[in-house]
Amino acid sequence: NAIARKRTERSLRESAQRLNLAAEAAGAGLWSLDLATGRYWATDQAKETFGFGPDEEVTLDRILEATLPEDRALIRQTIDQVVASGEIGRVEYRIVRPDGCIRWLASRGRMYREPGRPTCVMGVTMDITEAKVAQDSIKHSEFRLATAVDVAGLGFYEVANGENVTF
Repeated sequence: NAIARKRTERSLRESAQRLNLAAEAAGAGLWSLDLATGRYWATDQAKETFGFGPDEEVTLDRILEATLPEDRALIRQTIDQVVASGEIGRVEYRIVRPDGCIRWLASRGRMYREPGRPTCVMGVTMDITEAKVAQDSIKHSEFRLATAVDVAGLGFYEVANGENVTF
C-alpha cells in the first residue's frame, strides 16, 4: 500500500507540474472559485496577471475591486449564468493593476457540482491587452481610410485571387 500510494502521489505531482508548465507557456492563469466562500485557488500566473503577490489571498471581492467599475456587473452576471446553466462562460473585462496599468483580460470558466449543489467555478484567465490594442488600431486605420476615400470622392475595388471583385 505504501509503494502504491507513493506512485500515485508521484503521478499526481508530475501531472500537476505538466499542467502548470503548459499553462505558464500559454500565459494562462488557472483558478477555481469556491462558491460558498468566494475564495479563489489560483496559480502564480493568475495572481501575477492581476498584480497580486504569490502569497496573497484572492477572493471574488478582490477581483471585483481590481476590475473597472463599469465591468463588474458583467463578471457577476457571467458567474451567475455559469452557475445557472452549467455551461462554459466567457467574459472580457478590464482591470487596474496596482501600478495603475489598465489591462484587458479574458476569462473562461465552468461550474462543477457535488450531488445536489454547485460547489465551484473552475477556469482560466489570459491577458489579451495586446490583441485589443491591435484590434483598436485596425479599426482606427479602417476608419481613417474610409474617411479619406469619402472626402476625396473616390471609389475602390479589390480583386482577390483574380476571381472575386468587391466594391
